[in-house]
Amino acid sequence: MNKRKSVLAKVLAVGGAAAVTLGVMASPAHADMKCTGATGSNVCLTIDHLPDGRYHVRIGIDAHMSRAQAQQYIDHNATPFRAEIVASDISTWPFEGEHSVYTLNQQGQAGASDEWGLSANFEATVDRAVLNEDQPPFEDDEDDIYAQLTLLENGQTFKSPKYNQRF
Repeated sequence: MNKRKSVLAKVLAVGGAAAVTLGVMASPAHADMKCTGATGSNVCLTIDHLPDGRYHVRIGIDAHMSRAQAQQYIDHNATPFRAEIVASDISTWPFEGEHSVYTLNQQGQAGASDEWGLSANFEATVDRAVLNEDQPPFEDDEDDIYAQLTLLENGQTFKSPKYNQRF
């Protein structure tokens, strides 16, 4: 596990701010965290399956920049990112292509640091139907889901790795 993923995992474990988890499994209580591990920014997504059938989604980012620049973004907007769960499906007509299935903006928090730059964390609990982006008669097909964060100041987008599984 690389250092960035390790740090984000530790932050998630204590309920902190710089991680996203969108791990989706039918029976385990906790799914794997998927992170880009990119040098300029690290985006993570985890989805946890809850006992009541819903999913707890976490999206996190560390966008590497100076602390001053990160603080400037936060000063302009306390939650400087728009965070979305995006469905990416190329095989289910008429729902081909990519489309946002859920926005997590209200659940976000951000911070600035010398080590990581601009960090943000978003969490939400969603129904299975949000992640099961395929429509009848394809609703039992595998779903392709990823997180996308957009920096509101300039429109720059950041994407997590995809989850490909049935929800």
